[in-house]
Amino acid sequence: MTTPATLEREVKLQFGSVEEARDAVTSAGAAPLRCRRLQEDALLDDKAETLRKRCCALRVRVESGRSLVTFKGPVQVSPMKLREEIETVIGDGETMLRCFEQLGYDFGRLKLPDLAQQGGDFFVLEGEQPVAGQQHQRPSADRN
Repeated sequence: MTTPATLEREVKLQFGSVEEARDAVTSAGAAPLRCRRLQEDALLDDKAETLRKRCCALRVRVESGRSLVTFKGPVQVSPMKLREEIETVIGDGETMLRCFEQLGYDFGRLKLPDLAQQGGDFFVLEGEQPVAGQQHQRPSADRN
């Protein structure tokens, strides 16, 4: 069975503040797609940092009671950050993290994004990172 490849395109721009970034995106014609919400990401790797060394990422995300597991391949040659992304919905992010722990993976990090949309393009404004680098801070499906 072959799953079609999804390519993630990412461009990072630096602004003096989250408000300045939000103003720039809205002045470009984008409108908020959703209200601000807690999005909990657990980034996984083994002790040898095999995924990081391959420039890949494995993530379990819990957002508004929905859990996903995502594999991000190495960055491809491109004018912007471009990489293959394989993602699927899972029933329980906590259980998936326990499975990955049993396979030798460890995890950490959270994000708090804002989303805006213009046409078919999405703009993600990432502000605070409240638990950057903390280990064993599991996402919980009961928070939104």
